[in-house]
Amino acid sequence: MALGLELFMFNGCRSIIDSREDYTLNYSRMTGKRSSRTISQSTVKSKEKKMSPGSKVNTEKVEAEKVKPIVTTKKKIPSRDKKIEKPADVVRRKIDPKSVRHQIAKYSKKFIGVKYKYGGKNPFGFDCSGFTYYTFKKYDILLPATAKDQSTFGTRIPLEAVNVGDLLFFDMDEGVGHVALVIKNDGNQLIMRHASSSSGVVDEDYYLSSYWQKRFLFAADVLLDK
Repeated sequence: MALGLELFMFNGCRSIIDSREDYTLNYSRMTGKRSSRTISQSTVKSKEKKMSPGSKVNTEKVEAEKVKPIVTTKKKIPSRDKKIEKPADVVRRKIDPKSVRHQIAKYSKKFIGVKYKYGGKNPFGFDCSGFTYYTFKKYDILLPATAKDQSTFGTRIPLEAVNVGDLLFFDMDEGVGHVALVIKNDGNQLIMRHASSSSGVVDEDYYLSSYWQKRFLFAADVLLDK
């Protein structure tokens, strides 16, 4: 009895499966469309093979391999009309003993010992720029009033090339803040005359003063060919 019941149930399930397959086949013939359920496992595998990761286009790689546009810049061609300044001659010029340079040095000697006075521009008291201003004015050479402004006057020259009558400029923690007059430069001594805030108008050897050597900025020729 039990065996007969099992055979009946097996044959019933089999007939249901066959009928569903016949329905799917008939539906495909009538409509020309294939049911998604009729796609065989081999067809799925073939599609998976075609769409394997190795065959997919890596868009990120393609974007990275795109050639960037080359930007070209035109080189600036210097103008031929621009004047090129020649470097100053480092050889010290021979100065005529009767020249204005020596006259200025000789005249300024009379002020040695004059006390320092901030803003002073006469023998009653000098500051550094007031001393050079007053000395040069005697020979109709008008310098600006301050050391900073005097530093823009004349032509800069190498320290080794300075001669009597040239000016030395120094940094006093705020840019140009001190000026001195060159009295002598023979290669062994570089004597400068200036109004020091501690000693008034004095002569000092630049090469023997580490204080002024550390603060030196540049030298300038304010007399040119005089």
